[in-house]
Amino acid sequence: MKIQLSRSVKDAAVFLIGAALLGFAIPSLGNEESAVDIMKRACNAYSGQTSVQVRGLISVDTSYENDAKIQKNYVVDLSAKLPNKFRAEIQGDSHTGIYFDGTRVTVIDHDKKFFARRELAGNLNDFLAFADKMNLPTPLLDFINPKECEENLAKADVSERLSDLTIDGVRVRHLFFRNTAEKIDWETWVMERGSRAVVKKAVITSQYAGGGPQYELLLTRERLGGNLPDEQFSPKPPQLATEIKFLEEIDE
Repeated sequence: MKIQLSRSVKDAAVFLIGAALLGFAIPSLGNEESAVDIMKRACNAYSGQTSVQVRGLISVDTSYENDAKIQKNYVVDLSAKLPNKFRAEIQGDSHTGIYFDGTRVTVIDHDKKFFARRELAGNLNDFLAFADKMNLPTPLLDFINPKECEENLAKADVSERLSDLTIDGVRVRHLFFRNTAEKIDWETWVMERGSRAVVKKAVITSQYAGGGPQYELLLTRERLGGNLPDEQFSPKPPQLATEIKFLEEIDE
């Protein structure tokens, strides 16, 4: 079974809605830090944190009738707690919840009133491996998880620091990367938050599909540390919801 947004939400879970934000470019690139160096720091923005809570606005281009392209939008609330807790609430054009409490993965499709559970003892890396295998969306983790972020960065064979600018009162650096082999362009707008570099906005453009669909994310809130009750990672299925199996279990 697969309960999911588009896989591209995960691959791009890291970008935002920039259409409503006004920016004025200021090409003051006096700091010689390269695009790769800035992005490496951003990849490690959440390293060493015992718990993280972030909210992002995500938009995903999808195909429509007669080769038209429409945009679907989601609000993602993600919580992660070391060593083995994960929770993502995805609401908008669909409502999905994905949870891991260190012993079990639970996925809930609130719209269709389905849920699936799978026993899985391990840490966050074990959960991420399972999520990748089952094509489960894990939005925002491409930039929160240092390993995934750095792996994506390593695939980029073109990198450029485009400009410094101000977006909605926040000073950011606009970076461009291209993964020629996988035909993916991605941009990030990175802000300085104390000693940390944090991705404020990102856009991924795929050249594989016609029309160059884009996936965007805007980080609107973050909280580092803090006590996250274990109960929020072990949800109870909604009343009258039907339990179904993961696709892997059906194939077996």
